[in-house]
Amino acid sequence: MFFKKAINIFAIILFIVASPSSFSEQKKQPVNILTWWGYIDGTSSSIKNIESECHVEISYDEYDSNDDFIERVYQTNTSYDIVIFSQTVLNSVKRKLGRENSNLHEISNHYYPVFRDRYLKTKLLPNNMVYFSISLTGFLYNPKNITISGNDTIKKIFQDAKSNIIVLIDDGLEANYLMKSLLKENNQNTSDNNNVYDYNTWKIFNKIFQNKHVFITNKPDTIIKNKDFAFGFIWSGEAIELISKENNKLKFILHPKLSYLSTDLLAQINEKSSTKCVAEKLSEKKFLDELQNKTFYFSPYMLPPKEKNKNFSDLYLSIMSELKNLSWVDSMTKENIEQVEYNWNYVKYKQELSNESV
Repeated sequence: MFFKKAINIFAIILFIVASPSSFSEQKKQPVNILTWWGYIDGTSSSIKNIESECHVEISYDEYDSNDDFIERVYQTNTSYDIVIFSQTVLNSVKRKLGRENSNLHEISNHYYPVFRDRYLKTKLLPNNMVYFSISLTGFLYNPKNITISGNDTIKKIFQDAKSNIIVLIDDGLEANYLMKSLLKENNQNTSDNNNVYDYNTWKIFNKIFQNKHVFITNKPDTIIKNKDFAFGFIWSGEAIELISKENNKLKFILHPKLSYLSTDLLAQINEKSSTKCVAEKLSEKKFLDELQNKTFYFSPYMLPPKEKNKNFSDLYLSIMSELKNLSWVDSMTKENIEQVEYNWNYVKYKQELSNESV
């Protein structure tokens, strides 16, 4: 009887050890990410490697506007472990997402010197937030309809577009920054701080858009194919991608006075070992340099592009030569953000009505 029981116990132990679902094999932990569209690809080898190295399963939700992001952060029932978002809205979510009991910020010590110094000196970010990518704004244009140089003013650029199509990025905070530059061109009273709300900025929109065919969108793929497309004020990542799709028929210019830099941040929301591992892997040089070559946004480590895309390589050289002189867009106060977004939505509504009447 004893011998029979011993055999049964041995068989059970053998089954547990041999079974793929054995107790010795830890279950993969889920890590939920909220991110701008296009950053994370769950099928890519880099994400699969992170899942393997951190022994996790990564899932992600995407959004395509700051409004959408803020709404999800405050109204969703989903618990996110990592979020990737624009620093321009930091002050709207800082109290909810910020954590000081994190050492993720130590990664910044390895950034390219200009970005490292900015990260350390400004001290704007909680310890659980680091740079994810650096975006650059500029002008994508059709040389058949307009020529844009680094000496042109905003007023001249809009005038030279004549009755042709214009595209603006759908980001009220960054549009606010651009239009405040126009106020300064006209010597109108405005705050020297580009990251504050100024009602005069919104008066400018009505004047500069008058009799202009303007589309406000972050996805101008179809619009730029129109023979009447003049220019778009957009982010460099989309611009380089669109130039490639259009067989180099379009051009992109970094404007020394009107282009500016902004950052997308990665925030590690909790101290779970699984979250910490993924956050660190997503913030490392290897992943972000691969992301740079995929999205044409810049890594905070700023290694030269590996992909053989001449337009991006040329832009990389341009930004390196102008990097210390370019302006940055930082976060406004929560109240200023609400005012800007309210006015921006009104501008978009009026412009949509105007386009429908054309």
